[in-house]
Amino acid sequence: MHKFGTLLALATVSACGLVGVGIGPVSASNSHTHQGTHGLVTQVFSTAQSRFDQHVLNQGWWSDRNIQDKHNDNYIVGACCGKDQHYRDFFTFDLSELRAHVVSAQLRVNTGLIRGQGVHTLGLFDVSTPAEIVNTSREKSPEIFNDLGTGTSYGTFEFTRSQAGDWVNLSLNRSAIKDMNDSRGDYFTVGGRLLSLIEGKGKNFVFGASQETVTRLVLRTTPTPHR
Repeated sequence: MHKFGTLLALATVSACGLVGVGIGPVSASNSHTHQGTHGLVTQVFSTAQSRFDQHVLNQGWWSDRNIQDKHNDNYIVGACCGKDQHYRDFFTFDLSELRAHVVSAQLRVNTGLIRGQGVHTLGLFDVSTPAEIVNTSREKSPEIFNDLGTGTSYGTFEFTRSQAGDWVNLSLNRSAIKDMNDSRGDYFTVGGRLLSLIEGKGKNFVFGASQETVTRLVLRTTPTPHR
């Protein structure tokens, strides 16, 4: 096992229940929908759906120094477990059941373990690498590592150590919403990079010990507009 996996096995993350209208357990094969007011519908997708590997959630990390472990769905982001070893993360969602037009989107994620400086800034980005490759490749790839932390921004978010183990709702921006509408019927992947990372400061990360923790994409939708 990668030495990072040993560190993760030493800690557990509190799996608090999700709170919100229409948010509940998500099946591994179908999205969850809820009819709201004003004609808006809440539709929930998760990294447990349409898995590339039935034993692993469609989420994980890539390192700038180590081979990605496709059997580890921990989504750590930052610096950990080795000098100058950096991690970027990803979350993949199957939008094949998305038929409506997305008007707002939130990533509901558990913060897991948080280590290092007082305030961490996370950046979320578009991912151009095909979802299957991001989730299953075992080759070291600087290109994929770079892809997960650059490109079109989906928003920036701040965390402190006091939020460790919390469920948080990250509201994605208009660029993300546009890309989701363009991805109807296909997989959609979000990449993450710790923007506040300081070189040479040791362990600085968010989302540690997050393996087996399902991440959800919560969409508010309206009927697809006429073109």
